[in-house]
This record gives sequence, C-alpha cells and structure tokens, in this order.
Amino acid sequence: MRVLSLSVLSLCLGWSAVAVAVSPPSEDLFPATTKGWISVPNVDMLRADFKLTQLGKLIEDPVMQPFMEDLGKQLEEKLDDAGVRLGLKFSDLDGVYGGEVATGMLKPEAKKDSHAVALTVDVTGKNAAAVALLAKIDKNLIAKGAVKASKKLGATTLVIYTLPMKAGVKLPEKAIYALEGDTLIASDNEGVLVGMLGRLGGKAADSLGATVPYKQVTAKVHGKKAPLDTHLRWFIEPLGYAEATRAANGGKVKRGLDKLKTLREQGFASIQGIGGRVDFHDGEHEVLHQSYVYAPADPKAKDGDKYVKAANILDFPNGDNLEVQDWVPNTVSSYLTLNWNLQKAFEHFGSLFDAFAEDPGTWDEIVGGLESDPNGPEINLDKELIAHLGQRVTAIVDHTHPIHPACERVLVAIELNPKDKAAEKKVMDAIKKLMKVEKDARAIQIEGHDAWEVAERTEEAVIPDLIIDSPEFVALEGKAVEEVVAVAPPAERKINWAVTVANGHLIFGTHVGLIADVLKEKDKAAQLTNAADLARVRKALVKLGSKEDSFRFFTRTDEACHPTFELLKKGLMPKAETILGRSLNQVFAPTKKGELRKQEIDGKKLPEWAKIAGYFGPAGTYVQSEDEGWLIKGCLLKHELGEGELKKPEEVAGGAKKELE
Repeated sequence: MRVLSLSVLSLCLGWSAVAVAVSPPSEDLFPATTKGWISVPNVDMLRADFKLTQLGKLIEDPVMQPFMEDLGKQLEEKLDDAGVRLGLKFSDLDGVYGGEVATGMLKPEAKKDSHAVALTVDVTGKNAAAVALLAKIDKNLIAKGAVKASKKLGATTLVIYTLPMKAGVKLPEKAIYALEGDTLIASDNEGVLVGMLGRLGGKAADSLGATVPYKQVTAKVHGKKAPLDTHLRWFIEPLGYAEATRAANGGKVKRGLDKLKTLREQGFASIQGIGGRVDFHDGEHEVLHQSYVYAPADPKAKDGDKYVKAANILDFPNGDNLEVQDWVPNTVSSYLTLNWNLQKAFEHFGSLFDAFAEDPGTWDEIVGGLESDPNGPEINLDKELIAHLGQRVTAIVDHTHPIHPACERVLVAIELNPKDKAAEKKVMDAIKKLMKVEKDARAIQIEGHDAWEVAERTEEAVIPDLIIDSPEFVALEGKAVEEVVAVAPPAERKINWAVTVANGHLIFGTHVGLIADVLKEKDKAAQLTNAADLARVRKALVKLGSKEDSFRFFTRTDEACHPTFELLKKGLMPKAETILGRSLNQVFAPTKKGELRKQEIDGKKLPEWAKIAGYFGPAGTYVQSEDEGWLIKGCLLKHELGEGELKKPEEVAGGAKKELE
C-alpha cells in the first residue's frame, strides 16, 4: 500500500527534470479526503540545491561511497519490491516527469477500512516517455498475472489492472492509470482517480487545497512566496492519516483498545492539520523548515477550556524566559526547553489515563490512594507537589565515551514556582514521601544534595553494557546471545533513573553522572549558554522570527548522530538504548515478541567518524503558540563556517565543541 508514497522518495534521491509546471497544482487534484500528502514541485531544483548542502556533499564524499552503494542497492531492492504491484521499477520513471510530483494517502469513505493511495506526475514535455512507461507497466503487470480492463471516461481512457488475489485478503488489489493532457495519475481506487480527473479543469470545492486546514497551514507557512516556490511541501491530518495507514495494513486493533478512537474522544482531533515546507541551501541555511499546526478551539469545550477533555494538556504559553540556563553544561548534544501549563496538564491528564485504562475513575482512585492509604506515601499529589511547580521544562541529552548501546544520558528539569520561596523545601518533602515507599529506591548524595536512584532488580542474568572496542566486547563479538548472557553476573541492579531537588528545579535523570554535571559549578567556558555554535543558531532563529516562544530546541547534529553512527557501524543498533535507537527498534521490531531485531543495514563499510563529522552542523527550532495553533520554524547551519569550507577532519575528531569565531 505504500508503493505510491515511496515513489516520491526515489524521485528526490536520483531523478532530474525539466522545471516547467503546467498541470494544475496537485493540491487542487487530490480530494478533501486526503489525510497525508507530499509534493516535490521541482525535482531538478531539489536535487541540484541539495547537492550544494553539506549533507549532499557527504553523500558524494569518496569515503562514503562503499556504504552508499550498498545502502542504495538495499533501498532500490525494497522500493522495487514495493513497485512490483504497479509493474515497474522506480528508476523507470526517469525522464517521464516534467514538473511537480506528488503522492498522498487518502480515506475516501468514513468506514473504518477505507484507504487509498494516489500519485500525480506533471509530464509536460514528456508525453512520449509517459506513453512508453505505460506500455512497459502493461507488459510487466500482465506478466505477473494481472487482469487488464479499460474504461472510457469522456476522452480519457482508464486502464485498470486487477492483481492476483493474495492469501488472507478479502478483495484483490488494483492499479489504475490515466494519462490526461500533461498529467499522469495513478491510484489503487477507481473512484479516487476519476475524481482527480474531474478536477483537472480547475480548482474544485472538494479538493485538498480547498479545505480550511490546508488553507490555514499554507497561509502561515508560505506567506508571500508562491506555494510551488519551495523544494518540498507536505500536509497531514494526524489521526486521519493514522487511521488510513492502519486500514492499509490490515486494520487490526491491538489488545481490543482502539487508541485512535480514544484520542479522538479525548479531543485530539482538534489538531485538524499539520503542514509545511522544506528548503535546501537557502541563504545561510543548509536546511530551512517551516510548518504550522492548525488546532482551533473546540466549540464543544467547557467554559474556561480550549479543547475537550485531555487535549487541554496542550497549553504551551509563549514567554521571553527561554534563554539557556547557566547550569546547562557545554557537553550536551541536544537541548530542549519549553513553557507548559503543568497545573492544567495535571488537571486534565486523568481523563486520558482512564481512557487508556478502559476504567473510568482509575486515575482519581490512584491519586486518592496515594493520600489515604496508610501503607502509601500519604501525599496529596496536587497540593504538595504539582502546585509548587513552575511552567518551564528543560531536557538535555549527551553521551559518554567510548560509545556503547547505553551511552546516551537524558535529564529533565522542571522549574519550581519562582514566586514561591518555600517551593524547593515543599517539593523535596513531597519527593521524600514518595521515595520512602519506593522499594527499589536508594538514598544517595549528588554534589551535596539529597537524591534517590531507582533501580530495576532482576533475578535473571543481564547482558553487560560492553564498551565498543573494549577487550571484553571484542572477545564476545559474533557470539550468540546465550553465550553473552552466560558471562553476565547472575543478578544485577540496573539503575533506571535518579531524582533530586536542587537549584530551584525538580530534576530527573537516567544517569547520576549527568545530574552531577548539572549541579557542579561551572566557569563560562563550560556553560552551553556561552557556546559559539549556540550563538550562531540563536542569531539565525531570531532572523526567522524567534522572540517570545513556547519551545526552543538546539542540537549539535554531529554529537547527536555520533552514537547512532558507531552503533550502526558495529551492528549494534538493535541493542541501542539511545532515543533514536529505541525508536528504530520499535518501528522495525520483529513480529515475534521478545525476539531481537536484526540490523538490516551493513555498517561495516562506514568510514571512521572523524572523517565525516565536519559535515554535520548545529541546528535549532522555535515554536510560537497562536490562538489557532503553533507556528514552527527551524534551520540547520554549516559545521563551523570558515570561508564556506569544512574544517579538517582531525579538528572535529572526538566530538570537539570548539567553534570558529
């Protein structure tokens, strides 16, 4: 079902085109039932400008070629496997398009199992190539056993291929093509394709471009620039897209709880649309992204609320208070800070908790039990803890060296109410109450502050966190998991997280060492706030409009990518405990529960990190809350600019943080 969507990726990576767009903009062809849409207005321009960025130069660096060739073959195989259904390899489209290429996921009907995909290609000046491609598709699909039928729609001919029935599928899949003038349209749903043909004459009231969410997003993101004057455009209706994708994948709901239905009932359907644009090599920006989340107030909301039920947790006030704190160490790879109305979030969280627990009143019972149970902490969570919190939340990420699967460290600090002079003592008292009944908590001291580490005890052997390139790792590399477990200690105490209250913050961390780094006194050179790369990013974001924001994000992409790179190179991504690693492992998890994912990409051909670290520059993003949503802008800059040249690899080896003045 993802065949048509994947085609756009192939277009972006390798094809060239004549930059003349004559067909109507794709948003005027796709129906209002489109739930996810992506458009490349000018593939040739995208390809050329991407090559000018450091990321583009990275791909063409000779040291990356062995890996890129191997990766390219794997991607091509996967794309071609997906393309079998349409009877073509995606490379067959080279030379066919003459302008915009767009694809989308649709939900044509309200029923749960409704889904469709569609693709439009502007073939201006390439009609002969398009006709030749259709002939090739015809030959390939017939050879695969597809049944061909033709249908006239005015002067246009629809060619419909019904593919052989797959096991376990109720209805056969179809591939439908039509070439009308300078527009090639394909879909797996005849009604969708016919509707798109009907919109070729001009703008229609039932198109994606005519919907209120799309128009609101476009107005915020594109401003005075023409919508086609960009490298990449996209739009998604989050819950609708998730529902259509689920239907395309079989429509099964795990464990009986329909999470998407639950999110709708909890008010999150108020996020009616998210969309944006991405530009490469735009002035000082290697990458410039702008997007908007359209989420107007729900008319069904109670007085004093903006949304229905749990969606009210989405309250992120703007402020001029988001400068980097002096306690943040200059060793971080990523930094996020935001303003969040935590009291309102706590007030409305129970509704969401009960919905997912499928038992109304569960949250109130838990919170009430914390106060009334004589064997519990006997704490009023709202009055003794939540009421004393401020609204600023900060998260930082770094990693230790040498890199290993558990090297990434994460810390979250919640500012206490600055107007409450007794807040720190009150919150500390609340944490003490909670920790005294936590059987896996142990009192410790961190830089002179009372703290607790909370562990997970196991009676089974634990695979040790072996450091890459250590003698222990080398000795075990290539051995079966059972052999590795056999050398592990029979019972280990694995630290999950630690907590303390200090310097006006409630602090949680995955590693005691990172909390210690935060609490230590620092000279100016050791503070992130004085880093030159941060200053460059902040200057760029201010030019883009950053002022009173609700979110600010800063990342050193070289440091952020380094752990993933090394784990990939060593074939350890399935064991990764980094944020990115966990995400990938969840997405690509094996169907069998408890089975370790197999790394599909061969990282052995990757070069040494020091040879390519200079291609990854600093990046930042800001968010501003508005009456009807959130405006998001961000950029990626070059790594340590100096007359436009990369620094020598040895100058960035080891993740050095020094920035050129």
